[in-house]
Amino acid sequence: MVKGICQLSYIPMRALASEKSEMVSQLLFGETYTILDKQDKWVLILTDYDQYEGWISQSQVYMTDLLQSNGKAYPVVKSKILKINTKAWGEQLISFGSILHPAIAIVDIDDINPANDNSQELLPVDYATFLSGVPYLWGGRTAFGLDCSGFVQLIHKVAGIQLPRDASEQVKMGQTVNFVQEALPNDLVFFENDEGQIVHTGILIDSQNVMHASGFVRTDSIDHHGIYDKATGRYTHKLRIIKRI
Repeated sequence: MVKGICQLSYIPMRALASEKSEMVSQLLFGETYTILDKQDKWVLILTDYDQYEGWISQSQVYMTDLLQSNGKAYPVVKSKILKINTKAWGEQLISFGSILHPAIAIVDIDDINPANDNSQELLPVDYATFLSGVPYLWGGRTAFGLDCSGFVQLIHKVAGIQLPRDASEQVKMGQTVNFVQEALPNDLVFFENDEGQIVHTGILIDSQNVMHASGFVRTDSIDHHGIYDKATGRYTHKLRIIKRI
């Protein structure tokens, strides 16, 4: 089993072995993966964190003998952006949710955008506010750009809760909350299209407001119909189910 680690700020994962293929997700700095296959200049990988498959460029693959699993959890970056200096690749800006893995020799860390006192235990909904305004990016899961499920997964990761990558899998987690009036801060909300497919997700600030990535990470009103955009005076997403993780 050949293992690798993300040594860059992030690495795009693509649906197919092609530069023109859409980005489906991203590896964060310090996240590890297993190599499944190779095709020309592309490598098919399976992420260790969420068991997600995608193709990355062969030129971005980095393998090291220091990746043997020992069951240890390494520090997760809780600042929106962190400036580090690595022995091999110099200075980098890495994202909220990155892993400070000892397999990458970090010689200096400059917390240029502290998010919180790391001694304080926060919930995912608390971390959600740190990402307010981050632009929407299909397949994104960094503080430089997020999609809806990447946003939900990332804030849970930093809070120590592991969720799948896609909303269609995240919705299978937790317990159902029957009515929006009974919802609590930190409950997840899922939305469907006209065919009944789960296509969007967000996290409740309270029973009347939701944070989600749509255009950018934003806060909107919500009721039993769905998300209501006050600026346009219309519903933008149809509520399907509420889950408590």
